[in-house]
Amino acid sequence: MDSYVCFINRESFSRYLARNPEMSLRLTKIFGLKFKRLGQKVEDLVFRNVYQRLAGLLLNLYDEYGYEKNNKTYIYVKLTHYDIASLIGSTRETTTASLNDFKREGLIDFDGRKLVILNKSGLEARIKM
Repeated sequence: MDSYVCFINRESFSRYLARNPEMSLRLTKIFGLKFKRLGQKVEDLVFRNVYQRLAGLLLNLYDEYGYEKNNKTYIYVKLTHYDIASLIGSTRETTTASLNDFKREGLIDFDGRKLVILNKSGLEARIKM
């Protein structure tokens, strides 16, 4: 995929936004959404345990990257246990142990590098515990 990088100075950007108020509104919505997500992450770190945060992440990955094959829902995202731990504010060791617990409980399974969601409602219940 090709991409282009452009730079614009502050004054020019301010003039552009003044002439295009709909762009200002869009940017405000984007920043508001990002701020809301950041607030949710802080709330998760303060009020939820590792299992709840991990279940929430797996469900988010399910929504964004899940696909059905052979009556199973696969998530194929190249994330290491360390990456997952970083996303939920945990250690790699705790994350690996939690993933293994979820596997023993029949909530998830692994198929090579692919994560398989076996029980979505079970993961949803883990968030509420």
